[in-house]
Amino acid sequence: MCQLCGKDIPYLDYHINPSNAPEQVYCPNHMAELILTEKLNIPEGIYQSEISGRTGAVLVQDSQCKYLVTPDEALRLLGHSLRPEEYLKLVNNDSHSQEDFLLHDDFYNYDGTALAPMLDTDDIDRE
Repeated sequence: MCQLCGKDIPYLDYHINPSNAPEQVYCPNHMAELILTEKLNIPEGIYQSEISGRTGAVLVQDSQCKYLVTPDEALRLLGHSLRPEEYLKLVNNDSHSQEDFLLHDDFYNYDGTALAPMLDTDDIDRE
């Protein structure tokens, strides 16, 4: 159930779970709003990122898939703004494919270039 509007759409909600802080759950509309207004605050988690291998990753989950990514990678993933090398690392992982909603070819071309990124990836780099 979205923390902001209270709508319960389990097949569309996004979950962010750092494991050491409360889980955040948002509907797609509020997730996009929080990303575009730069108000989505994702604390560091306890996992290891499947993109960079860094610790401090959080679990990002939609109805199809689970991703272990750092807070900055999570912003880029949820904002359809992954860098090509990040995208390719995920789709070449046995757990993910271009059929996953967040990695779908509506958002990225074959080489991993974001087609309609919500964010300028140069602005998201706390790491």
